[in-house]
Amino acid sequence: MSDLNTVPALETSSVRWEREAGEFAAATKALARELAQNAAPFIGVFGSARDSDKAPWLHWLYGDVFAKALGKLLARRQVSMLSGGCPGMVDLAQEAFCNNRRDAAAQKSVGIRITCLGFHEPANPHLDETLHAPDFGSRLELMLQLCAAFVVLGGGIGSLLEVAYFLQHVQAVNGHRDKPIILVGRMWYPVTWLLRVMAWLGTVDRADIDRIQVASSLKRVEQVIDKVLSD
Repeated sequence: MSDLNTVPALETSSVRWEREAGEFAAATKALARELAQNAAPFIGVFGSARDSDKAPWLHWLYGDVFAKALGKLLARRQVSMLSGGCPGMVDLAQEAFCNNRRDAAAQKSVGIRITCLGFHEPANPHLDETLHAPDFGSRLELMLQLCAAFVVLGGGIGSLLEVAYFLQHVQAVNGHRDKPIILVGRMWYPVTWLLRVMAWLGTVDRADIDRIQVASSLKRVEQVIDKVLSD
């Protein structure tokens, strides 16, 4: 027999989700209007939210070599940067971005936070603007709409989920098919191997996985981003 005492809680959760979704939609429209007047395109950046105490090897491999250098690269290219607003890898990149950008008014550092997390995650302090999405899907949908390309640094399950989500979405939505996904570092080689096996088996189209660029150096990231910006 169901516990009737749980019904008000479910209703409260539903109302809360609807309110947050409405607020997020309104904030999204406001940001879109602002972007219409902003010449700097967005590049989406993802990576582990874990700090150097929890993931020391990841930070040793990625922190200075890729994350900080990526932030400087995006700043020099005079683009804006969009992320999940989390600490860790993305924070390192956005700190370098903010410290090296030429036009803070045009080159925005924006984060989209998730309100449904079951744990507290510290906010990234290097953000000009912060949006609050009710769930992961809403955040990723907006990033797909706004960003011209995506760079994925070292990460875990969350980063892997985002890569899979983007691949599935660009497969179904024609408007996103020209947006590359750049996986940075050798840790992503097994993922690309798995995708090639899927293509061989016929479960994915080769064209869908060809949009993934694996970069073992920042030079390759730079080449892909430059091509996107020049098109």
